[in-house]
Amino acid sequence: MGIHLKKADEVLHNESTRLLAFLEQVIFNFFIAVSKRFKDQVLMLEVPMRGVAPLLEAMKKLHSSSEHLTALRPDFLQLCLLAKCYKTGLSILEDDVFQVLGRLASQISTVIQGKDKPTYAPYRDDGDICVVLNAKDVCVTGRKMTDKFYRWHTGQVS
Repeated sequence: MGIHLKKADEVLHNESTRLLAFLEQVIFNFFIAVSKRFKDQVLMLEVPMRGVAPLLEAMKKLHSSSEHLTALRPDFLQLCLLAKCYKTGLSILEDDVFQVLGRLASQISTVIQGKDKPTYAPYRDDGDICVVLNAKDVCVTGRKMTDKFYRWHTGQVS
C-alpha cells in the first residue's frame, strides 16, 4: 500500500509542476494580449503619450532578465516614436542582450512569423518587423568562433 501512495504522490507532483508551467505561460500570453489591445486602443484614440508609462511598467514586470525578450518591445517602441518620447524608447533599446546565436535566431523567427501572437494562423502573414541592434553582443557556443567558416555574398557578379 505504501508503494502505491508514493507513486501517486510522485505522479501528482509531476502533474502539478507541468500544470503550473502551463498556467504561467497562459497568464503570460494573456498579459501580452491585454497590453497589445491597450496599445491599439491608445493609438485609436490618437493619444500615444498616455500609453508609454503603462507599457513601460508592463515591460518591467515581464522582463525577468536581459536574456528574455518579450513581445511588448515593438509595441512599446512604436508608442515611444509616435509620442516622441525618444529617450524612454532608447533606454529599452540599450539593454544588453547576451544570447546564443541559435536561440536568438529562433526567437527572431517566432516574431517574424507572428507565432507569438494569440491570433496566429499559419496561412496569415501577421509577423512583426524585427531589427537586431546589439548584434555584437551575440555569442556562439563551443569552438564555432574559431573553427566555423561563415560565408556571405552580395549577389553582385564581379
